[in-house]
Amino acid sequence: MQLSETALVDERRTAELREQFIAVLGHDLRNPLNAISGGARILTQMQLGEEAKPVVAMIQRSAARMAGLIDNVMDFARGRMGGGLPLARVLDTRIESTLEQIIGEARVAWPERVIQFEFALSEPVSCDSARMGQMFSNLLANAITHGDSTRSDSGAGSQRLWCL
Repeated sequence: MQLSETALVDERRTAELREQFIAVLGHDLRNPLNAISGGARILTQMQLGEEAKPVVAMIQRSAARMAGLIDNVMDFARGRMGGGLPLARVLDTRIESTLEQIIGEARVAWPERVIQFEFALSEPVSCDSARMGQMFSNLLANAITHGDSTRSDSGAGSQRLWCL
């Protein structure tokens, strides 16, 4: 009996330390992310070449998505501690643009891979677009990382991703 109580107390301490670590990590990750976001904001106020403008816009969108991912890490810590995960389920008319942004990020991260996509959404989707984006990003990264780059419907070295 004494051993079980001691193990329970140790587990609670470990869980508290884990939650504190994740909170500190989230805070520490936000600082460099804020610098990236601020730098991108400054760049938008400068005269940039036409090739640089979409890159800066992608940096801004990616930084915003990273902020959301940090929030998700914090949510995960709360979920592990029994607080549950919040969902912001709304009728989303722009889910395609979220998914297209993720595909754009993947194309930059893996320029040697060809990613084709097609969306066929005829009406808004009721979802938490940030969570859907996170899931889609993970699935796409897994497909690119672990998929067979020698097989495809459209030529060597490409993968076809269908989103319907």
